[in-house]
Amino acid sequence: MSIDERKAVNPFKNVVHPSRVKAVLREGTIMREKNVDNSQTVDTVFSGEIVTIQQDRGYLWYQIKKKNGKVGWVPREVLYIPENEPTNRNQLTKKEIEGHIRWRKLDSKTDTLIWVDIDRQLTYVLKKNEGTESWLLERTIICSTGDNKSPTKTGIYKIKDRGEWFYSDYFNSGAMYWVRYCGSYLFHSVAMDKDRNITNDTLGRKSSAGCIRMSLDDSKWFYENSPKGSTVFVY
Repeated sequence: MSIDERKAVNPFKNVVHPSRVKAVLREGTIMREKNVDNSQTVDTVFSGEIVTIQQDRGYLWYQIKKKNGKVGWVPREVLYIPENEPTNRNQLTKKEIEGHIRWRKLDSKTDTLIWVDIDRQLTYVLKKNEGTESWLLERTIICSTGDNKSPTKTGIYKIKDRGEWFYSDYFNSGAMYWVRYCGSYLFHSVAMDKDRNITNDTLGRKSSAGCIRMSLDDSKWFYENSPKGSTVFVY
């Protein structure tokens, strides 16, 4: 079935929505291949143009996508980024969660599959129904994804390495039970200082610098129950 055919028969179009951060160009500029001034030119954007933010680098550079599909980096000062939208409080049923995974034909090399629902600020952990091709919801975790000024990177990824603690001098923040799924993007606990005191326990709405935060208990459980190689669907 083609992508267009799937869209035409999408039974979840009214309940599952993509999370895209739209920004408006304050002024025209050059889109760069990399997040440095002397990088190769990819395209040009103009004042008033609307683009989608893909990711950021330290709140200084933003990778954007134009309507024509071109992707490149621009400096922060040329973008107007809107405030965070309210969290969707209309929760999906277990049947809808499992059905959406089945409709998308998502699979995993392990017995675990993870869906981060940015719209609802929830992470769903599903387990393979033994002897079948279906996935069953095991746990729903309230989380906090990236602020619009530093959005969580969307797409399909794999669980990689992990550790019990990290601290970033750049962000003056650390966390416990981190699990990597894409570059610097991690699942981890709520934010902490160098002494592991909680500094920001916000959950249920966008608040992080791009990572996916969970409570201490949930992040520990996730750390222990997300096998390496598991599929991560961030949408």
